Amino acid sequence: MITFEKGKKHEKDVVIKINGHKFTYHELAEVCVWICRNEDNIYPYPYQGGQKPIEFLVECMKQREVTDNILNRHQLNSENKPNIKWLFTPEWMSEEEKLKYGITETQKSSPEKKSLSGVIDFPVPAPPMPKSVEEKSSGNS
Repeated sequence: MITFEKGKKHEKDVVIKINGHKFTYHELAEVCVWICRNEDNIYPYPYQGGQKPIEFLVECMKQREVTDNILNRHQLNSENKPNIKWLFTPEWMSEEEKLKYGITETQKSSPEKKSLSGVIDFPVPAPPMPKSVEEKSSGNS
């Protein structure tokens, strides 16, 4: 389970947690490197291999979102997108974003219960982080 919680560094800061564990840049990099290595194994030269996920990720980062157009361009199945559920409405979220994520007035938190957590449900539970990543990140928090 991926959750989004209010961070402390800025009024719009969000902390990303996977199964209750704060997801770090180091862990993100480890996951991306292994995805590229795996693609290199599956599709070695002269195929693109690990270059394909790099191009996909760069395009998503430049766009600042994952769109159906990007998924289609990279021949990825847009039907298997994670189901994103927002358990709150951040004050900074635009009306367009609220519509995109299907946030309605009834989904907003009540004033006395200002929980700033969001959840992404995946079709399958996320696997535990590899031990090498856990060990490396436990000293870097």
